[in-house]
Amino acid sequence: MANYCRDIALAGILHVTQNIVTIIQIIVPIILLISVAIKLFKAMMNPDEKKNIPRIRNSFIAATIVFFIPIILNVLINMVDSTDSFINCWKDAKTINIKFQSDKYYGNEEEKTTLYVDQEYEKGVKKDSNTPSGNYSKNVESYMQAVKNTVDYARAHNYHYGDSHATPPTTDGLISCDRLEAKALWDIGYTDQRTGGEVVSTLDGYLTSHGWKKSTNINDVKYGSIVIVSHPGHNGRPTHAFTAVSYNPSNGVMVSYDEGSEWRVHAEQPFTSNYWTQSMIYGVYNME
Repeated sequence: MANYCRDIALAGILHVTQNIVTIIQIIVPIILLISVAIKLFKAMMNPDEKKNIPRIRNSFIAATIVFFIPIILNVLINMVDSTDSFINCWKDAKTINIKFQSDKYYGNEEEKTTLYVDQEYEKGVKKDSNTPSGNYSKNVESYMQAVKNTVDYARAHNYHYGDSHATPPTTDGLISCDRLEAKALWDIGYTDQRTGGEVVSTLDGYLTSHGWKKSTNINDVKYGSIVIVSHPGHNGRPTHAFTAVSYNPSNGVMVSYDEGSEWRVHAEQPFTSNYWTQSMIYGVYNME
């Protein structure tokens, strides 16, 4: 059960299932009630139809049951204070609107970065004149632990999706895709960042200037890679960032930590998806 909420595909299936249940809850009783009304009308017009009264009663009872059973089940599920991941995933899926294999799937992050990236490119990025710490960790495991700690802390303390402007990054209760990397980097010694932390449009220069090796090949994604992507329609500009746990070239499955929307901030991580493709890769950065 431990991996249920970490699977984006399962969360999407649960969300669709909930919508189907809702439709059934509405449509089936309406059909049954229409049937009851028709039978009642026939019984009133033709005395011989009165023999169908028990069937009419049963149809009415069935309509009531179909309508109220999902409501009762949802109330009971929401009342359960459970550590069962499936139940928690069922609860969280109510707020998730996943569109598989479409740009809208990552719409929140893309929507935020479109304007922000354009502004960064137009006016130029002015880095703060912080003094470099000179104590950068080059240990991938330390970075990944910092990423996990940041994600877990944000979820436990009810952080919200947004652009942090705090120093250290995210300490104002706001976190986003790029601020996740910024905070994790900060925690392992990369404290010479701009106020609020490096953003998606500055991560490339920051990482390469600090010795991270850049590749544009998705097959170079591995444990601890910072991945920057460009959504279709943005002329190759960086629009989103996340930290990879693994990548399987044979099926395109990427496991990653990603704070690119409000629901992700509150969900269990890492996530599993096969959304990312070579054409979207802006840069893969490894600590080498």
